[in-house]
Order: sequence, then structure tokens, then C-alpha cells
Amino acid sequence: MKQAINTLTFLLTSVILLTSCQKEETKYQRPPDADAGQPQIVILPTSAATLTGTAKSYNGPIKGYLWSLISGPNVPKIESPSSISTQVSGLVLGTYSFQFMAIDSAGLTGIDTVSVSVQNVTITYDSKTLQPSNNSYEGLLNIFYPTTFGNNQQLLTEAWTSGGNPVTVRSIVKFDYTGIPTGATVDNATLYLYSDHAPLNGNLIDANFGTNNAFYVERLTSSWTLPTPFTWNNPPSSTTSNRVTVPHSANSFEDISINLTQIVKDQFNYGNNGIIMKLTNEVTYNIRQFYSSKSTVDASKHPKLVINYHY
Repeated sequence: MKQAINTLTFLLTSVILLTSCQKEETKYQRPPDADAGQPQIVILPTSAATLTGTAKSYNGPIKGYLWSLISGPNVPKIESPSSISTQVSGLVLGTYSFQFMAIDSAGLTGIDTVSVSVQNVTITYDSKTLQPSNNSYEGLLNIFYPTTFGNNQQLLTEAWTSGGNPVTVRSIVKFDYTGIPTGATVDNATLYLYSDHAPLNGNLIDANFGTNNAFYVERLTSSWTLPTPFTWNNPPSSTTSNRVTVPHSANSFEDISINLTQIVKDQFNYGNNGIIMKLTNEVTYNIRQFYSSKSTVDASKHPKLVINYHY
């Protein structure tokens, strides 16, 4: 009887030990989950990339990491191969594959790979000169004719009088950007305006006159098609964001260039509705007079916008 009890005790002990070993083996059978990150694209002349992995352990903390090269057009330098994040440098044109390994406290490893594509993208730089004749998207808003869209030989910013009545004039103009490739990036933009040497307004002598004839150039935010709905009584909206202030001129006849880079960039981002020009202080007697695209005097004096861009 005693022998039977001892035999039973031995069998139970064996089962308990076997079960314990199985549980211990089960505990350490799942390796870490390793993630080497998303594929990357590097554009030359940049020749380095940063690799960052992540790892999840089921057996206590992660004890180590290892980055290594699987394939590529050359052997780049892995700056910190045993860190979770490392820079790789010395990359050349082609595609690389890197392996990321995570090692847990049980000595089990998880691996993942990531690709780095090094590309050589050609950038094209170009320029567009816009100097139309008879631009329909150009005209005047005149308080003296509050219900009409002025369309004549000049672009004006004016605060004057006629027969004792106020004459305040603002100019709007829109250039056609359809010849510039979609997705192009504007590098700079310059507007050229040319003083009218046969003034039709003001004192009929000086194209530029007054003690403060500085004026603003602002981006229009109201869209428009022809025939234009805009008049003095129904003006378009504009924004002061990135507006340009053109300084006062005491020169009777001064051709000017205006840096419109930020305004044109905003037009490419938010829509091209043109610009408005108006005196900073519309107080008599101040005026600026420029040839419009309707002028028959000299086509080279029409308003000109030069845009430099790349794509």
C-alpha cells in the first residue's frame, strides 16, 4: 500500500513539473514585434536619412537593437546601429533595404525591414512675362462714376476734384496665369508700371503729384468674370495680408517696379482674382498715373508682370 502511495506521489509530482515546464516554455515562445518604420524617399543632393524603429516585447523589457544593411547600391554608414533610431549617411542614387532587429530579455528576436529610395529629381526653372494689350480684366473704380467700370488709357490711384466734386479712383487688374504649369512654385514676381507722359487726369502735367501719393497693392479676394460686376458702389473685396506699400514719389514721371512675390504666391495658393491699387490716404490732391494695357502710345509701356518659378 505504501509503495502504491509513493508511486502516485511520484506521478503527481512529474505532472506538476511537466506542466510548469510547459508554462515556462509558453511564456517565452513569442518573440518581440519589431517595426522598422515607413518607406522613405530621399531627394539628391540630400544623402542621409533617419531610421526609427519601434518594438513591443512579451517577455520583459527590450534589451537591444540592431540596424543592418540588407542591400543597396553602396555601403552607407549606419551612425548608431545599436540604437532604436539612427542616421544613415553616404547614400547614393538607388534603393536600399535596411533590417531592424529587437532583442528581448529572453534572448528572442523580432525583425522588420524598411526601404529607402534615393532619387534624383530634375528641377526646371522658368520665367513668364505677362504684358497683355487690351486686357479686359483691367479697369477703374471711380467715385465720380459710381455705377460704371472705367476702362481707359490709364491705371490710376487718385484723390482729386472735378467741378468741386470729389474724384477718387482705384485700379484693379488681373493677369492670366494659365501658361504657368500646374503645381509650379513661385520664386519671385515683379510688377512694372510706367508713368503716363501725357497725363489725362490731375493737373494734366504731372503723372505723379501731391504730398503723399503712396499707394497700396492688395490681393483681391472676390472672384470675377466678364462682364465685370465691379463698380465704386459694388467694389470687390481685398485682403491686407501681404499687401505692398509703394512709397511716395515726388518725380513727375517715374517708372516703378513692385515686388509682388508674396501676393502672387498667395494667388497661386488661394486663387487668382487680381489686385487692387489705391492711395494709402485718399486725400486731395494726390495722384499716380500709369499707362494701361489699353494705351496706344507704346505697347512696351503696358503693365508688365514677370514671374520666375520652378517645377
